[in-house]
Amino acid sequence: MPISLDTQNSISYGAKPIKISNKKVVNGVYWLGENCTSAKQKLITGGTALMIQPAIDINNKDVDEKTRKTSCAKTISRAIIGTTTGVLIREACIKGIGAFTKTKAIVKEEIKKAAKKNGTKVKPLNKDITLKPWQQCLLPNSMKNSQKVAEIKKYRGALGTFAALGIMLFTNFLIDAPVTSWLTNNVFSPMLNKEKGGNK
Repeated sequence: MPISLDTQNSISYGAKPIKISNKKVVNGVYWLGENCTSAKQKLITGGTALMIQPAIDINNKDVDEKTRKTSCAKTISRAIIGTTTGVLIREACIKGIGAFTKTKAIVKEEIKKAAKKNGTKVKPLNKDITLKPWQQCLLPNSMKNSQKVAEIKKYRGALGTFAALGIMLFTNFLIDAPVTSWLTNNVFSPMLNKEKGGNK
């Protein structure tokens, strides 16, 4: 189906937009769009895999019992380590990128959030916010004076995720693989193969 633009320059795929009147649903969808970064997405997918995949492996009747248990142990280890490193590296990169992608609108929002967290009133800024060049060094010129906070956050998330993927090309071999192997062989495999009265 061809994509067309409506009078407000929003993309339309030929279907009528869904109107949601429930404020809680609207706020929930908005929160997900604004706050569900790639780190949170990794946590959701990793948590889901940890709950579902081991059950599939342990009940796989196409292989023998020892293979089922070994496969299940490896899946649990991989899910735990992969999710942990994935979330931590993504979150660290996104927060790190934040220090170099500041705008006046972002700083104002940070001040408001800090005041709300501390339970204090937001004091009016007596002077204009001045940003140092390094605080905007990762922003394109078109975004340096942007008032669109959501746009900056999405840019941070994308750039941080891209940086995290580059880092994880190395951590997958240096951290994930050896720790997953150790957990499988020394923790979960012996645990799953343990029988009453001793080990197999």
